[in-house]
Amino acid sequence: MPMIPVAVQLYSVRDKTANDFLGTLKKVAEIGYAGVEFAGFGDIKAEELKAELDKLGLKAVSSHVAIEMLEKDLDSIIQYHKTIGCSYIVCPFSAPDRRNTKEKCVEFAKKLDEIGAKLKEHGISFGYHNHNFEFEKFDDEYILDIFFANSSPENVLVELDTFWVTAAGVDPIAYIKKYGKRCRLVHLKDMAPNAHEIFEQFKKGEKPSNSPFAEVGYGTMDIKAIIQASEEVGADWFIVEQDMSNRDTLESITMSYNYLKSIGKA
Repeated sequence: MPMIPVAVQLYSVRDKTANDFLGTLKKVAEIGYAGVEFAGFGDIKAEELKAELDKLGLKAVSSHVAIEMLEKDLDSIIQYHKTIGCSYIVCPFSAPDRRNTKEKCVEFAKKLDEIGAKLKEHGISFGYHNHNFEFEKFDDEYILDIFFANSSPENVLVELDTFWVTAAGVDPIAYIKKYGKRCRLVHLKDMAPNAHEIFEQFKKGEKPSNSPFAEVGYGTMDIKAIIQASEEVGADWFIVEQDMSNRDTLESITMSYNYLKSIGKA
């Protein structure tokens, strides 16, 4: 079974990219990551970014682009991503007014499908990335399943965020298997032992003292089983992401990479 390459979502080190975007890419490459998933491009021209990625040996795996931007400026987004050689564009979020009724969920899914069809014409795959709120239900069906049931597997792929699936009380391994070959990108994250207590603090408007996110391999999630399930369905990439960290963010993504390397998965 071929090894799935490992990228990092640059949102994990957004404090670093804000000050030195290209320098942070260099450090990511030095850690050992094979690719990156973008969450913005730091106002860098596509040609300059492509040259830097090539120099560092980093693959532009994917990019998170808000649905509003995709609706407003898809042609220029396509051109930028083609220039940097980015294989995937992923919608990272659905606003509440896009999913507050089943009808709105179906409408949103059809919009995703429309965008995905156009991206496919240009050789770019399109996907949707979940949080935990897509595991609310209408007619006993998860919002996330409504999105995927009302869009074509050829046009809208699955980027499964295993942390948020777990946070919703759902089994991420079962979800990987459910979507099978449609599950092309898998976000690897880990959960702090007291994560649910921290989420309750968030809900109350309190500022928690710790992050609910742990470095990959240092939390409570069954990372090895998630990896195995992803390998079985033939996922293309693992993407390490850590939304919040208790330590320096570069140290966090280094720890995650080194854990994956220690178990022979990086």
